[in-house]
Amino acid sequence: MATEVYDPYDYKTKWENLKGDLNSCSKKNRILIDSYLKDMELGLNVKSVKGKRSYSRLVTLRYRMKRLDELTREMFDVDFINLTDRNVAKLFNDMREGKIKKRNGQPFKSTADYIKVFKAFWNWFMRVSKKKGRVIPNIVEDISSTYDRKPEFTYFTFDEMKKMANHS
Repeated sequence: MATEVYDPYDYKTKWENLKGDLNSCSKKNRILIDSYLKDMELGLNVKSVKGKRSYSRLVTLRYRMKRLDELTREMFDVDFINLTDRNVAKLFNDMREGKIKKRNGQPFKSTADYIKVFKAFWNWFMRVSKKKGRVIPNIVEDISSTYDRKPEFTYFTFDEMKKMANHS
């Protein structure tokens, strides 16, 4: 008997609605991203943790890959398969330094998350291409995915602590 997973944010429905929504991507990138997401949904051609990915992870991957497609075409006017290691390094350095902003004008706080997503995609791409007899260079091996910002320190004032203690 399969146990049903509680999905409070309804990621399964979001994933079903977003599956084919890659129309703004270039044709080559759309095919690659779609294949990647289908493999992640089934758990195929994955290197680290085997098995299918959760719906929340799939929605996140889709959003970030689509955004990376937009940024690479905007900055370098190339598809993913034509990226170089210099292009990738420049893209993520500009994201870290705040030269590239989010859509709302704020700097990226999650550059490391975008790097991890792109590294996973690129490793998948190299693995799938190798099965087809093509060798793809590893352009992500020199990119660091460490978090460069410490979390903002959150604290209670003494008065706020007293209020919390009174309520508990």
